[in-house]
Amino acid sequence: MRRSNLAIVWSVTGAAAVAYALNTWIVTQGGKGPFGFTLIDDRPGVASIFGIALVAPLLTLVCLTGIRYLASIRAAHWTDRIPTIWLKEETTVSTEMVAFKLFLLIAFVFIPMAGLVHFLNKLRTGWVHIDPEFGGGRLRVWEFAPLHHDGYRFGYSWDEGVTYFPGWETTLLVTLALVAIATAVYYIWRVATG
Repeated sequence: MRRSNLAIVWSVTGAAAVAYALNTWIVTQGGKGPFGFTLIDDRPGVASIFGIALVAPLLTLVCLTGIRYLASIRAAHWTDRIPTIWLKEETTVSTEMVAFKLFLLIAFVFIPMAGLVHFLNKLRTGWVHIDPEFGGGRLRVWEFAPLHHDGYRFGYSWDEGVTYFPGWETTLLVTLALVAIATAVYYIWRVATG
C-alpha cells in the first residue's frame, strides 16, 4: 500500500478510536456522550465491555498501520515516522509540526490506550445482576471480577440487555485489550527509536 493511503487509513482509524474511546469513557462515568453518535449501549457498565471490543481492534489497526508506514520510510527525526495528515505543506521539524505530530500521537494512540486501561478497570470492578427466575422479583448481585475464572456454562443477562458468558468472554476481552496495548507500546517505541 502506498504511504499516502497508509496515512489515510491511520488517520481514519485513529479518529474513530479516539472518538469511541472518549465517548465511552464519558458514558462509563455516568455522563452522556458528547460527540453526537450513539454507542452500542449507553449504560455505564455495559459500555465498558463494548468499549474494549471496539477500541482494542481499532487501536491495534492504528498501530499496525503506523508500523507499516514506518517500514516504508527512512527517517532521522521522530516526526517523520508519524504519518503526515492534513498539513502536508509544512516541514516536519518545524515547531508547529512537532506539536501537531505530538498531538496526533497523544490523540490516536495514548488516549485510546488509556481508555482501554479504564475499561479494563471497569470490567474488573463492576457488578453483574443475575436473576435466576426471570420475572420472579428476586435479584442476586454477584461481584463481576470473580466470574472470569468460574466454570459457568450458561450466559447471564446483565441489565436486561447483554448476555454475559463468564470465563471465555472476559478472557477474550482482556486478551484483545492487552494485545492492543502491547502493539501500541511497540509502535511508540518504534516511533521514538526509528
